[in-house]
Amino acid sequence: MPKIAIVTDSTCDLPEAARQRYVAAMVPLHVTVGGVSYLDRVDLDEDAFYRLFAESGQLAQSSQPSVGEFSSVYERLLKDNDAVVSVHIANRLSGAVQSAYLAAETVDPARIRVIDSCKVSVGVGLVLQAAGEAIDAGNDLDQVVAATEAAVRDTRVYSTIQSLDAAVRGGRLNLHAARLANLADLKPLVVFDDEGGVQTDGARIGFQRALRAVAERVERYAAGSPVRMAISHANGPEGAEYLKERLLSLFAGLDIPVVKAGAVITTHVGLGTVAVAVERRGER
Repeated sequence: MPKIAIVTDSTCDLPEAARQRYVAAMVPLHVTVGGVSYLDRVDLDEDAFYRLFAESGQLAQSSQPSVGEFSSVYERLLKDNDAVVSVHIANRLSGAVQSAYLAAETVDPARIRVIDSCKVSVGVGLVLQAAGEAIDAGNDLDQVVAATEAAVRDTRVYSTIQSLDAAVRGGRLNLHAARLANLADLKPLVVFDDEGGVQTDGARIGFQRALRAVAERVERYAAGSPVRMAISHANGPEGAEYLKERLLSLFAGLDIPVVKAGAVITTHVGLGTVAVAVERRGER
């Protein structure tokens, strides 16, 4: 059975048991808050970042790992493994995938496969778990890549944003538009398309209504198929638990883990945001 290692980046959110089981190396993105640069999930855990981010008025910046950072990880892992599968945040949202591609070409393109998950957060996590399960089943590198790419196609991420402050301070939303939304208590619904792009999908008045709308979209996407799900939140545990309860009322008996979103994701979506990833798991 080939020995294949999985690499990801710090935007990948998944339960700790899955992280311990499947992830050989996590390459951190960089995040700057309060004028200080940190390595995501190395220098700061989630709770520490949430505190700093709130103190900064939800203003931070992030940047991708360098080619050299990926290269050093790949070189180390290939000493003890036959191959590496590297699963990352959507290329349309970060340059991490491009850094990984360049590093793979430099180190050993025949033994390193870089996968653009076209997802964020727990969406990356579900794609990574599919890769890990394919490795556990004894598949060769091409088969593992095929199973991972199938999970990319079959996974969607749905989200709603509690506060627009981070979008305004990051220059992604006009202040006037945000004020109007806040006055009406409008909470936008967000879906990540098949190529990893961010699309708004309407809005609801009130956060709980928005979370219910997210659950409805998940139900429509599942369309009666067997599914796997995971929820992440950016210091919004109450919203995450509310969404979990709604989903369990629709998918009785399903195991739906809830995890904290990392610093980079929180930088762009803001505190309180809740997201769910759903993977349709029919025959492949």
